[in-house]
Amino acid sequence: EIATIDELFKNPLHPYTKALMDSIPHMEHKSNRLKALKGMVPSIIEMGNYNYPYLPISLLTKIYYPSIERIPNVKSPKLFIHSKNDDIVPYRFGKKLFKFANQPKIFLEIDGLHNDGFLTSGDKYINGIDNFIKYTLEK
Repeated sequence: EIATIDELFKNPLHPYTKALMDSIPHMEHKSNRLKALKGMVPSIIEMGNYNYPYLPISLLTKIYYPSIERIPNVKSPKLFIHSKNDDIVPYRFGKKLFKFANQPKIFLEIDGLHNDGFLTSGDKYINGIDNFIKYTLEK
């Protein structure tokens, strides 16, 4: 995100910036935790090419978000949660990141759209996270 410091704090635009800003502790709140950042993509360029195939995204973007290059180096347990019906991040992007990730890893396929999959999937979502935690604690 490109902005002045004042503008960034007044009006963050990127979802990751918003999530980070929401995690800043405030005296009036007892607990602020870092929000889970949904929708990891292999790269910003790949996501841009998906949404705007008619534009030369690699020439236009100044953002380089190389998840596909970094995920093999993540040693901690990884839970990938994705829906085939995701209307924002294509399912194949989630599967691609999963493929490049090393063990330990689990892929949880849920139902629903990008922003309501956890609701649509209900117990499948909750049990999947619970099983991941149990799996992680056993390791």
